[in-house]
Amino acid sequence: MDDVFKFIRLNSKWAQMKTIPVSEFKAKCLDLIAKIDKIKNPIVITKNGRSIAKVVPFNGENNLDALGGSVKFYGDIVSPIDESWEAEE
Repeated sequence: MDDVFKFIRLNSKWAQMKTIPVSEFKAKCLDLIAKIDKIKNPIVITKNGRSIAKVVPFNGENNLDALGGSVKFYGDIVSPIDESWEAEE
C-alpha cells in the first residue's frame, strides 16, 4: 500500500494524516481498521481526489455523554391527547 500523507493542523500542532482512495479502503478495510487501532492515527478516505470520510481510532469515550442535560421534557409525551386528528376522520 502506498503511503500518501497530507499535513493537517491538529490541536495547534502539525500532524500527518494518511489519505487513501475509497476503492483501496473497500478492498483493505479490515486491515486498515486494525492499522488505525495500532498506530492511533486517523485515515482520510478520498473519492476522485476529494475527502469524503475520516476513520478515527476509538478513544474509549462515550460521545453520548456530551449530550447529557441537553434534552428537555415538557409534560407527558406518551399518553394520547383529547383532540381528534384529521387522519382519524
